[in-house]
Amino acid sequence: MSDKVVFVHDHVFKRGGKDIYSSASLSYENMKAYRCLGKLSIIGRGRQLGPQDKNLALSSGPGVEHTLLPDIKSLRGLTRIPSVLKRIEWAIKDASLVIVRLPSAFGLLAYYLAKRNSTTVLVEVVGNARESLTSHGSKWGGLASVPVHKMTQWAVRSAENVTYITKNYLQSIYPAKHDARQYVCSNALLEIAPKEVFSDRLARDLKGEVNIGLIGSLDVSYKGHDTAIRALKILNEDSDIIWRLNFVGGGSADRWVNLASALGVKSHVRFIGAIKSGHDIFSFIDRMDIMFQPSLVEGQGRSIIEAMSRACPVVATKTGGIVELYNNDFMVKPSSPDALANIAKKIVFEKEFKSALIEEQFQASRCFSRAHLENKKMEIIKRCVA
Repeated sequence: MSDKVVFVHDHVFKRGGKDIYSSASLSYENMKAYRCLGKLSIIGRGRQLGPQDKNLALSSGPGVEHTLLPDIKSLRGLTRIPSVLKRIEWAIKDASLVIVRLPSAFGLLAYYLAKRNSTTVLVEVVGNARESLTSHGSKWGGLASVPVHKMTQWAVRSAENVTYITKNYLQSIYPAKHDARQYVCSNALLEIAPKEVFSDRLARDLKGEVNIGLIGSLDVSYKGHDTAIRALKILNEDSDIIWRLNFVGGGSADRWVNLASALGVKSHVRFIGAIKSGHDIFSFIDRMDIMFQPSLVEGQGRSIIEAMSRACPVVATKTGGIVELYNNDFMVKPSSPDALANIAKKIVFEKEFKSALIEEQFQASRCFSRAHLENKKMEIIKRCVA
């Protein structure tokens, strides 16, 4: 049996000389569990590292190789599918296990090829294809949402091994067949914070100036940047407190700058750019008084879990897999800037509410321990090839 695992997703990797870089989620460190059999081959999209690509993490390293492919998610990209199929087939031909993360175009192609060649496959379900593509804001997303959703349903329904990052939400959308081996394993790997983080946060004085953070790509429409900016306008109306909004994430800020200018809150909005995972992202969260995550759709919400683990109060929307993270009474409906602002005010002005929210979220984050989830992922992989 081969000691090679192939991981497939549409994730974008950046080439910089001999090294390959990625956002934190697929860094060399965070892919440790996938190397448990020995070798790991990663298939994803490839682009050249540019001066704008700051704070990326190293994805390459001992025991890891990358097959980086051109984008096929456009009308022009569709013409590349035959050559992409050949390269994927070559990359998976000697694998003992192919792990396809869905939704993704490369993942669907790899699933089809692996099943055709009788290679063992593990399907990871991490999001709702129809909702995320529809809410992405691009013409391609709208056109592709239904077919990609249907193909993802087919892949999950016919798979022998399936993992979900949620307990119920994604299972209801992409059910596996009754005799499939099914697992729940989150991708949010956290170093559990000491309890002093909780007590220090409770003691923080939120008078004078309040900093709100939001983590998410600026290029997508579904993270709720517009809702957060509209809530910021409400918060700063007739207020003795200065409310500020801090955006972390790559992409173009132009449309959000324009919206903030139109609403008269441009001076209260700051665009920080991408930040490295781990210490840097946690340092940002620790500087924030409140975190917003007013997403329209969300498979689970990694940044929510990260904020919860630092005892930073999160105001999130009641949608997707977010509803499984903590008590829904503390959540708001999507596209509700008034409700978002009201919860933020309660955190600042009602001590008991703030304390209850922080305790609820901090305790809920404890089940996302890196050590526990890495061990669980390794056990799942080994069971697939046993």
